[in-house]
Amino acid sequence: MKFGRGCNIVLRDGSRLILSLKAQEAESSPAEREALLNEWYRRELARAVPPLLARAETIVGKSAAEWRIKNMKTKWGTCNIRARRIWLNLQLAKYPSACLEYIIIHELTHLWERYHNAHFKSLMDKFCPDWRERKKIINTPLGD
Repeated sequence: MKFGRGCNIVLRDGSRLILSLKAQEAESSPAEREALLNEWYRRELARAVPPLLARAETIVGKSAAEWRIKNMKTKWGTCNIRARRIWLNLQLAKYPSACLEYIIIHELTHLWERYHNAHFKSLMDKFCPDWRERKKIINTPLGD
């Protein structure tokens, strides 16, 4: 990929993401620019997850053997109970860290309860009392 050195991604006014490219990179395809942005999202999540995961593991009382990031179309996260592996959606990088923390707690809670039943919801109420508000945020399309 021809990106890397000439790219700057900065936050302006605390809310707007600005992607700055060298002239030859600016002529790249939309798919190449999207790949660059996704690399940046991946790095940002890789930095954000470890402290949130450590905190969530203390709250939930269960730990993940590993966690990974992938771009998913329909889920924010998944948990392989046997392997104790959590997958987090790359798109979580677009949301506040409270939403990322909610998804991490949600997936760790599956280590106690596999299904989204009343027991699962009561555990979520205990581990993350405002989880319903966080869920609303993450399920509201960006820009609304």
